[in-house]
Amino acid sequence: MKKRIICFILAMLIGVVSIPGYSYARDTYVTGGIQYKNFRDLTTKDASAIRDVISDKIGIMQGDEFGNFNPDKYLTKAEACAMVNRMVGVKNSYFYTSSKFKDVGAGHWANQIISQSVDLGYAIGDGNGYFYPDKTLNAMELITMCLRVIGIGEALDKTNNWPSAHMQFVNNERIISNYTLNVFDPITRLEAAKIVSQFLSANVWVRDARSGEPQRTDKTVLSKYFGAESFYDVLITDIDKTNGRIDGLYKDDYGDYTKELGDSYLPNDYDMTDYEIGSLVSLTKIGTNILKIQKDDEATNRIVYYDGVVDYDSHEGYLKLKVDGKTGKYNLNDTYLIVNANGETETGTYNNMAKAQRLIENTITYTKDDDDDNNNAEFDEVSGRIILNENNKVISITIEAYDKIMFVSKISGETISPVSSSVSNYHTVKDRTRTTSLNLSKVDYTIREADGTEVDIDDISKNDVLLISAEEPYSILHIDEKVYGTVKYVEYDEKEEDENELVDPEDRYVEIDGIKYYFNTKFADVKWSAESTCSLAKLKAKENKKINLYLDQNGKIVAWDY
Repeated sequence: MKKRIICFILAMLIGVVSIPGYSYARDTYVTGGIQYKNFRDLTTKDASAIRDVISDKIGIMQGDEFGNFNPDKYLTKAEACAMVNRMVGVKNSYFYTSSKFKDVGAGHWANQIISQSVDLGYAIGDGNGYFYPDKTLNAMELITMCLRVIGIGEALDKTNNWPSAHMQFVNNERIISNYTLNVFDPITRLEAAKIVSQFLSANVWVRDARSGEPQRTDKTVLSKYFGAESFYDVLITDIDKTNGRIDGLYKDDYGDYTKELGDSYLPNDYDMTDYEIGSLVSLTKIGTNILKIQKDDEATNRIVYYDGVVDYDSHEGYLKLKVDGKTGKYNLNDTYLIVNANGETETGTYNNMAKAQRLIENTITYTKDDDDDNNNAEFDEVSGRIILNENNKVISITIEAYDKIMFVSKISGETISPVSSSVSNYHTVKDRTRTTSLNLSKVDYTIREADGTEVDIDDISKNDVLLISAEEPYSILHIDEKVYGTVKYVEYDEKEEDENELVDPEDRYVEIDGIKYYFNTKFADVKWSAESTCSLAKLKAKENKKINLYLDQNGKIVAWDY
């Protein structure tokens, strides 16, 4: 995930902290199912961003007696002390009975909290006996306190280079992302919760016994103080969206997906549309309860999109796939394999791969070239993605096989209609020569992105282009990339078309703004006759005119309109 570097303006300085050399028992929250308070004044999006902060197991921030979180209220210094104390699992203690500061009386609600925070080294006064508990805090001051929580703050404070040294550390460690506000402006409770939420996943630092210098540990705030476990590169093997449950596998010491994640639960209101069987995710959980989950961006270099199957051997366990016009051989993982094909899913283990392999065979539609003297097998073109493990073996394959198709766009609600494009009067649904519209509310369908992710119809805008299969249940592919520009050249010669197509269809292209766009020969049939309204001859006639090109996940043309 790309992290946005936090911008700041050098301003006031804070003092150096001296952490006391004693410790005492810390009260931690009891185990149990994670509950999330439904604050009346928090949107679903905002609540999702700070789930771990408001969970009952961690409980770093709470609302008022009326059920409000007060997200727009500015954070005070006393409230910040309560937050950083709870970041290490410390509840309010009655060990303290007297105030340490002139402006924090025994009756102040945060008297003991402030004393705790000061003794832990997370907060300081002004050096003259005053703490200013009700002072409005800014983001930079909260970040400084959080850095002390993870064990690096004392070393940074001693540089006497606040806030430069502190912000440089935060940026280098990529602790905070997407904070676009001025860090010296007063911070709201919601923004404070977002900052603390990200610090919960930060690594804890400890002082080296020999050198006295801080050393980075493999523990995070969540794992050290709350017993949370983090899992990376998890392959989802089962999903129950009704109950918010997922199961998966993660890697053993040899890099194989053999370790079971076990049932893991998300809050009932968690949006699971981005997660499918075969997805790679990273997550943090306590027991069976997930605190955080996100797609594993670091695994994207092992995701390969293909636009054709050249060969498949279930006995030898390999696929030959067309990727960017080239053929490559990909061996199937022999310990675990997930196959998603047009809405159907099969999983296989080392002693039971038959069903998964059969789904591959049935989907890619076996055919034989009678003119091939070597009697080699070939397969109808399909598209999809594969995910490879560290040994470059396929652990997940998504297959989208479209036989008879049409390009449609959303009209309104769940009604879609053919686009006015190259596919007019050619592709059909259920062999009808013309389809005016299709109401998806009356049929079974699944909409997917090119990577296999399911998409809700409400996430499709009016002008989005879809690729729809002819068979029920309808399998629909969302075409999310469109190029608009002036056609400079079309690689097509009508004479060659009449002379048995001397030019390979895969070598033909359209040039727009100096970029060549080749055709997906499965979906954009470049062999159409010159008499057809959607032929290359008609497209060539549009040179020096503006057109739209619709591209598949490999950047190849699947449709165009004028």
